[in-house]
Amino acid sequence: MDSKQDTYRRLGALINQRRFEEALAQADQTLGAAADDAQLWLMKGIALTFLDRAGEAETALNRCLELAPDNVAAHTQLGQLAARTGRTSQAETHYRAALELNPGLTSALNGLAVLFARAGKYAPAREMFSRMIEVNPEDPRPAINLANLHLDHGYGDRAGKLLAGLPPKAQEFPEFWATMRRLPRAEAAGDAEIMADEGMARALNRKGRHAEALDLVRRRITSLKGQKVPAGLWFEAARAYLGLEQTDSAQQALEETLKVDPEHRFAAHLLPALRGEAPATTQPELVASIFDELAPRFDQHLTQTLGYRIPEVLVEMLARTGTTEFGRVADLGCGTGLVGEALGGRHTHLAGVDLSAEMLQRAEERRLYDQLDRAEIAAWLRSEKELFDTFFAADVFVYVGDLAPILHAARDAAAPGARLAFSVESGASDEGFEVDLTSGRYRHGRTYCAELAERAGWSVLLAEPQAIRRERSVPVDGYCFLLEAR
Repeated sequence: MDSKQDTYRRLGALINQRRFEEALAQADQTLGAAADDAQLWLMKGIALTFLDRAGEAETALNRCLELAPDNVAAHTQLGQLAARTGRTSQAETHYRAALELNPGLTSALNGLAVLFARAGKYAPAREMFSRMIEVNPEDPRPAINLANLHLDHGYGDRAGKLLAGLPPKAQEFPEFWATMRRLPRAEAAGDAEIMADEGMARALNRKGRHAEALDLVRRRITSLKGQKVPAGLWFEAARAYLGLEQTDSAQQALEETLKVDPEHRFAAHLLPALRGEAPATTQPELVASIFDELAPRFDQHLTQTLGYRIPEVLVEMLARTGTTEFGRVADLGCGTGLVGEALGGRHTHLAGVDLSAEMLQRAEERRLYDQLDRAEIAAWLRSEKELFDTFFAADVFVYVGDLAPILHAARDAAAPGARLAFSVESGASDEGFEVDLTSGRYRHGRTYCAELAERAGWSVLLAEPQAIRRERSVPVDGYCFLLEAR
């Protein structure tokens, strides 16, 4: 028989999977034998809320509070239901009750902030948004909302200062650029609005909202009426077309991008791939620029947002085949040093190489590496004087098409019996490699990797399917390989 916690977990999983009818049925079934279980009434109320059965949801949530008056989630849910139906006083009462129990609850703070903002109450709305920023300074959305509140009440200078102080992560949100467009402008208004539209289109494309991005860019290009269109606008149009699988239009937009800016590295990378002529590798300058910009938020974005744990997976594969001490280690494309963390000090020498100076600086701050070099991987391997016992390439080959130069260079730098662990994203074909036209990353076939490794002097010990990361909550399929030098 399931424990209460098992039941709660099962219901929570159904709700998270948006299987609300099933969650409701299971909650009702369980309540038949446990009518005084407050948590079951809460979960029933949440399921009913998502099913747009507001009256029944309120009944269930109020029953939860009768049984457990200090249930924070029930107060918050009731606040949201009341706000949705215009009962602002009741909504405020529930939100404040939730905050009495948990002063840092952002959902309740946001609920109150929105209530106050809609009522035109500047000072209390400002207080709530400010408290949200204090609770979670890494999330730029409360600050963007506060900037909009400032603008609504004529405080453009406050909004401008607030937006200017936000970290680069804020620019990933379309709302940031929409707010930027609302700022008071001087004579440079036209250029500033073009930049804001380009930034908003970029953010929309990153979130997969390609039709919205394309509509925005088309309207801006039309508004320019024969003037020079910035390369960035053409490029975001190309990305939107690619996301919508309109490849002919995408090719034209990439060609326009390069007419305006022949040095546009990403367009120069994607255009040959779109023509069926995928370059052998990503330009080193493009890789360096991408990761120099990402470095300040890289670890959190990769491990928390994208669910990345490939270093741990590769270390575990080595352990399963008897390698728990790693000797001299080469971390290829070391980034901020996540492989170094996963090794747990079980090495005699740890060397890292990367193209990004910013990433290397953060790896240095971990104080785990004996050697860090900025260089291209194959060239670096050929320059090393001492042999290595273990090589790692965690989520690195997505920026390399032809793996032969690195696999051969690693084999030449390998001590007897050395091992190489790496990951790749899966290709549509099992043979060769291709460029993912939406991300610009490379995908490799399993057979291609295995045959290339054999030709380079490696034996394939393991080749296992593995989700490399999540993108927009969807797993990105790939493989993890473990090779041994022959």
